[in-house]
Amino acid sequence: MKMRVLLMTERATDTVRETPTSIFQNLRFEEIGPNGAVFRFTTTIETSCEAEFGVDQGALDRRATDPDMDPNDPYSITHEVPLGGLPPETLAYARARAEDRMGVVYVSDVMSFTTGAEANTGEPTNIARLTSGGSIAEVSSNFG
Repeated sequence: MKMRVLLMTERATDTVRETPTSIFQNLRFEEIGPNGAVFRFTTTIETSCEAEFGVDQGALDRRATDPDMDPNDPYSITHEVPLGGLPPETLAYARARAEDRMGVVYVSDVMSFTTGAEANTGEPTNIARLTSGGSIAEVSSNFG
Protein backbone atom coordinates (compact mmCIF):
# COMPACT_ATOMS: atom_id res chain seq x y z
CA MET A 1 0.00 0.00 0.00
CA LYS A 2 1.35 3.38 -0.97
CA MET A 3 0.44 6.54 0.85
CA ARG A 4 0.99 10.19 0.20
CA VAL A 5 3.42 12.14 2.33
CA LEU A 6 3.19 15.91 2.14
CA LEU A 7 6.46 17.63 3.00
CA MET A 8 5.82 21.06 4.45
CA THR A 9 8.25 23.68 3.23
CA GLU A 10 8.61 27.41 3.42
CA ARG A 11 7.94 27.65 -0.30
CA ALA A 12 4.54 28.49 -1.68
CA THR A 13 4.15 24.95 -3.05
CA ASP A 14 4.27 21.66 -1.18
CA THR A 15 6.13 18.55 -2.28
CA VAL A 16 4.24 15.27 -2.36
CA ARG A 17 6.08 11.97 -2.54
CA GLU A 18 4.93 8.37 -2.43
CA THR A 19 6.13 6.12 0.37
CA PRO A 20 5.58 2.35 0.55
CA THR A 21 4.54 2.24 4.20
CA SER A 22 1.72 3.79 6.15
CA ILE A 23 1.98 5.28 9.60
CA PHE A 24 -1.78 4.91 10.13
CA GLN A 25 -3.21 1.83 11.80
CA ASN A 26 -6.68 0.66 12.81
CA LEU A 27 -8.59 3.56 11.23
CA ARG A 28 -12.27 3.26 12.19
CA PHE A 29 -15.46 5.22 12.78
CA GLU A 30 -17.20 4.59 16.10
CA GLU A 31 -20.09 6.10 18.04
CA ILE A 32 -21.88 6.90 14.78
CA GLY A 33 -24.88 9.10 15.45
CA PRO A 34 -27.32 11.26 13.47
CA ASN A 35 -24.85 14.15 13.15
CA GLY A 36 -21.41 12.56 13.11
CA ALA A 37 -19.02 9.96 14.45
CA VAL A 38 -15.74 9.58 16.30
CA PHE A 39 -12.76 8.83 14.02
CA ARG A 40 -10.22 6.73 15.90
CA PHE A 41 -6.81 5.52 14.77
CA THR A 42 -3.23 5.00 15.87
CA THR A 43 0.04 6.01 14.25
CA THR A 44 3.35 4.16 14.30
CA ILE A 45 5.16 7.36 15.29
CA GLU A 46 4.11 10.25 17.48
CA THR A 47 2.15 12.82 15.48
CA SER A 48 -0.36 15.58 15.96
CA CYS A 49 -3.63 14.72 14.30
CA GLU A 50 -6.70 16.03 12.65
CA ALA A 51 -9.30 14.78 10.23
CA GLU A 52 -10.46 16.30 6.98
CA PHE A 53 -14.09 15.42 6.29
CA GLY A 54 -17.24 16.33 4.41
CA VAL A 55 -20.11 15.03 2.30
CA ASP A 56 -18.23 15.29 -1.02
CA GLN A 57 -15.40 12.80 -1.41
CA GLY A 58 -13.55 15.17 -3.72
CA ALA A 59 -13.85 18.18 -1.42
CA LEU A 60 -13.21 17.41 2.24
CA ASP A 61 -14.00 20.95 3.35
CA ARG A 62 -14.14 20.52 7.14
CA ARG A 63 -11.40 19.88 9.68
CA ALA A 64 -11.54 18.55 13.21
CA THR A 65 -8.87 17.83 15.82
CA ASP A 66 -8.59 15.65 18.88
CA PRO A 67 -10.02 17.81 21.70
CA ASP A 68 -7.71 16.08 24.20
CA MET A 69 -4.56 17.04 22.27
CA ASP A 70 -2.21 19.04 24.50
CA PRO A 71 -1.45 22.39 22.79
CA ASN A 72 2.05 22.40 24.33
CA ASP A 73 2.88 18.83 23.21
CA PRO A 74 0.31 17.67 20.61
CA TYR A 75 2.17 14.47 19.64
CA SER A 76 0.75 11.04 20.42
CA ILE A 77 0.25 7.63 18.82
CA THR A 78 -3.44 7.32 19.76
CA HIS A 79 -5.93 9.66 18.13
CA GLU A 80 -9.64 10.29 18.64
CA VAL A 81 -11.27 12.97 16.50
CA PRO A 82 -15.00 13.78 16.77
CA LEU A 83 -16.59 14.60 13.41
CA GLY A 84 -19.77 16.62 13.86
CA GLY A 85 -22.23 18.93 12.18
CA LEU A 86 -23.34 16.46 9.51
CA PRO A 87 -26.94 15.86 8.41
CA PRO A 88 -28.72 12.64 9.52
CA GLU A 89 -28.65 9.61 7.21
CA THR A 90 -25.85 11.06 5.05
CA LEU A 91 -22.87 9.38 3.44
CA ALA A 92 -19.79 11.24 4.71
CA TYR A 93 -16.10 10.94 3.88
CA ALA A 94 -13.00 11.49 6.00
CA ARG A 95 -9.27 10.97 6.04
CA ALA A 96 -6.69 11.24 8.78
CA ARG A 97 -4.05 13.94 8.58
CA ALA A 98 -1.02 13.71 10.85
CA GLU A 99 2.13 15.79 11.26
CA ASP A 100 5.31 14.47 12.86
CA ARG A 101 7.82 16.48 14.91
CA MET A 102 9.86 17.23 11.78
CA GLY A 103 6.88 18.85 10.05
CA VAL A 104 6.21 15.99 7.63
CA VAL A 105 2.47 15.69 6.95
CA TYR A 106 0.88 12.30 6.27
CA VAL A 107 -2.63 11.70 4.95
CA SER A 108 -4.56 8.43 4.93
CA ASP A 109 -6.82 7.09 2.23
CA VAL A 110 -10.33 8.54 2.21
CA MET A 111 -12.86 6.41 4.09
CA SER A 112 -16.65 6.68 4.37
CA PHE A 113 -19.46 6.18 6.88
CA THR A 114 -23.17 6.93 6.99
CA THR A 115 -24.63 9.01 9.80
CA GLY A 116 -27.56 7.54 11.72
CA ALA A 117 -31.21 8.44 11.62
CA GLU A 118 -32.42 11.40 13.61
CA ALA A 119 -33.68 10.45 17.04
CA ASN A 120 -37.45 10.54 17.61
CA THR A 121 -37.99 13.23 20.22
CA GLY A 122 -41.80 13.04 20.31
CA GLU A 123 -44.00 11.19 22.73
CA PRO A 124 -44.11 7.42 22.29
CA THR A 125 -47.18 6.10 20.50
CA ASN A 126 -49.16 3.29 22.08
CA ILE A 127 -50.14 1.31 19.00
CA ALA A 128 -52.46 -0.95 21.02
CA ARG A 129 -54.96 1.89 21.58
CA LEU A 130 -58.10 1.83 19.44
CA THR A 131 -57.41 5.44 18.40
CA SER A 132 -53.98 4.37 17.13
CA GLY A 133 -55.30 1.57 14.94
CA GLY A 134 -55.49 -1.25 17.48
CA SER A 135 -58.44 -3.62 17.45
CA ILE A 136 -60.08 -6.12 19.80
CA ALA A 137 -59.63 -9.63 18.42
CA GLU A 138 -61.54 -11.51 21.10
CA VAL A 139 -62.94 -11.05 24.62
CA SER A 140 -62.17 -13.80 27.13
CA SER A 141 -64.34 -12.52 29.99
CA ASN A 142 -66.40 -9.55 31.02
CA PHE A 143 -65.89 -7.64 34.22
CA GLY A 144 -68.40 -5.18 35.50
